[in-house]
Amino acid sequence: MVYRPIHFVLSSPSDKIVPMTDQQHLEQLLGSGHPCISMQTFEEQDALQLVTAAIVETGGELLKWSVTRGLHDGLVAGGATVANTDHPAAALFFLSGLARTVNVVMLDLIPHLKDDRTMRSFRECVASFADKGSHLILIDDASDLPPAVKSV
Repeated sequence: MVYRPIHFVLSSPSDKIVPMTDQQHLEQLLGSGHPCISMQTFEEQDALQLVTAAIVETGGELLKWSVTRGLHDGLVAGGATVANTDHPAAALFFLSGLARTVNVVMLDLIPHLKDDRTMRSFRECVASFADKGSHLILIDDASDLPPAVKSV
């Protein structure tokens, strides 16, 4: 599911459509069971704040991944890093094996999906997340999403 802000157009002044905030829209996507949500933006910090606020509001665990740090707690500044998860395929493999429901933000993953092992790990992780009700949230400035990302 690719997330893009929605803009409503009122057909008449008497319409009472109240547009959702970006946070409300993200919370709705999280509540709808989408295992993978892609946020295409150059405003990474704003997107991270939005995701954090939505997870705090809806409750749940948040993990964050970057290629420089690996997986770590996304709600605690300076949280401990999960060992050996700096490679995206390793992080996705680790996430696929979790028995608990989690929300995971992955920063700049899209370019790494050109690697066959990383793409396979991504597909398996999304399938695992769909079964568990977990969410993989991709924050990236890539404008061209691979078909495997567009299809989930």
